[in-house]
Amino acid sequence: IFDKEEVRGAIFNLTKGSLTITAKKFEGDTAEEAEVTVPVDYEGEDFTISFNITHLIESVSSFDGESLSFAMEEPLSPVLITSREEENLKNVIMPMDFKA
Repeated sequence: IFDKEEVRGAIFNLTKGSLTITAKKFEGDTAEEAEVTVPVDYEGEDFTISFNITHLIESVSSFDGESLSFAMEEPLSPVLITSREEENLKNVIMPMDFKA
């Protein structure tokens, strides 16, 4: 995957049981992307949300637990990040309006 300084956004595409994360790197008029799909506990409608990669990494890396929960309602609403292992730690991150 790309160095976080080269990437503007991370796009989360949620579908039943899986999350595909796409990182986009831009240099001038060219763009590259890296993509990974992981299993998740998600049963809702297909959902796409984007984050500033630097803010996302900073927020997620503050947790030491094995799993994280992301509570989100709409693509541009604040997202609450929590962990069962660290009940007192809660982070809120704002998504960004980033087109794939």
